[in-house]
Amino acid sequence: MTGGRLLRPDIHTEFHIDLGWWERMSRDFRLYLHDALCPECREAYEDYKEAQKVDWVAPDTAEVMRLDEIWIRIPSCCSQKTDYVTTITPLTAAIFRTLLASGNRPLSPVELHERIGKSNPRTILRILVSRIHYGIVPVTRG
Repeated sequence: MTGGRLLRPDIHTEFHIDLGWWERMSRDFRLYLHDALCPECREAYEDYKEAQKVDWVAPDTAEVMRLDEIWIRIPSCCSQKTDYVTTITPLTAAIFRTLLASGNRPLSPVELHERIGKSNPRTILRILVSRIHYGIVPVTRG
């Protein structure tokens, strides 16, 4: 980034879920969170609108984040299951689920490819810059 502007993203550019995008687009982020849950957690949080925000400690960075309690179920339960992301999961959904599982820690197309295990970093980048899916945008710093 130079002078507050984003340089052209490449396979090493980090992306994250812009929660403000969901508000600006009048979309229900919690509904998409609920849809990303495994069947058992989805049933446990049937009334997802009643879920509270709680503190969560990212296991890899020890960063404390304030997350929706249903979001916390994704890294602690749902993403641990073999069917969380499969070969038939659409790539955009797989990217979204991977970012949810990381607690929205920014990840590059290279890192996303390593975690998802499908496609390749250039294809992931092409999808992420073609249009905004699930509010996933490049991280801007400065």
